[in-house]
Amino acid sequence: MSPVVEAEGLTRSFGADVHALDEVSLAVEPGELVVVRGASGAGKSTLLGCLAGLEEPTAGTVRLFGVDVGALSEEARARLRRERVGFVFQDIRLVAHLTARDNARLAGLVLGGAAGRAAAARADELLARFGVAHAADRRPSGLSRGEAQRVALARALAHRPGVVFADEPTASLDPDSGKAIWALLVELARDEEQRVAVVAATHDDAPEGARLVRLENGRLSAGA
Repeated sequence: MSPVVEAEGLTRSFGADVHALDEVSLAVEPGELVVVRGASGAGKSTLLGCLAGLEEPTAGTVRLFGVDVGALSEEARARLRRERVGFVFQDIRLVAHLTARDNARLAGLVLGGAAGRAAAARADELLARFGVAHAADRRPSGLSRGEAQRVALARALAHRPGVVFADEPTASLDPDSGKAIWALLVELARDEEQRVAVVAATHDDAPEGARLVRLENGRLSAGA
């Protein structure tokens, strides 16, 4: 089975002397949860941004579903993200004037048509599955951070992406809420029907069953 995500020689430089990423190579298979661990400022967000096609690497290649992301036009890259990629941002980024339900349904609104209706229905299912259906009519200001993170995860999954990138998904959460978010990500990766690839960046401990890699000084290595 071909990797969902494949990076080779990925480099991201800021000026001549600052290398957020330095010849990083990584492959992620369907149904695999890979946790990139590193200190704050280690380049984890930059790595996820490059892998998801949100940020241009200085050098190297990123392939999503076998497609060279760098060879795509910006329009084609956006279409690929919209249809097949989910992203959970570190700062959550829920739309302040929308309810939790409408935030979770955003992918459906963007897709439109039958795919959009299916995504909207799945968003409602995910809110219930993640234990936040009771808060569906609240705006983000009325949600706890743990609830907001679950809504963001529902939004990222509503359109059934093949890969989900989660940037510091447990940051600023209490221990119980953090464990719950990790459990959801583990469950997602292990779902035999979907076989979603999950790449998460964190400075916290990784959940059991994840493949742990470490990012330090711009380089990736196996282990804690």
